Amino acid sequence: MQFIRSGDAYQVARVTGPQHNLLGISLGDGTDAVDVVALPIRAGEHARVDRNDVLAQVMAGLQTANHALDKRYAIARILFVPSDTPSSSVYAMLTVELIRRIDQQGVFLVFD
Repeated sequence: MQFIRSGDAYQVARVTGPQHNLLGISLGDGTDAVDVVALPIRAGEHARVDRNDVLAQVMAGLQTANHALDKRYAIARILFVPSDTPSSSVYAMLTVELIRRIDQQGVFLVFD
């Protein structure tokens, strides 16, 4: 996995053989609705990942991470690529990995 920070967005890219997923999150204070942003896809590709599924998985991952860390992180924005590999759980796992790395002040490649 590759961890990146660009502006206020923390991102993780995961490529395992033919499967690939990118998830970005921006933290918030939990008072506003989460903005789910579908990033542009290349010409000829088609959407395979549903925005509502990504939102549900990210919120489940956030709950898991907050419980494990005894914290109250909140997410303001989610970034995803609609043409990524569909999965019933990968975005929850990626959210947990991002929140843990943020909490532990782990290394992120920085692009501003």
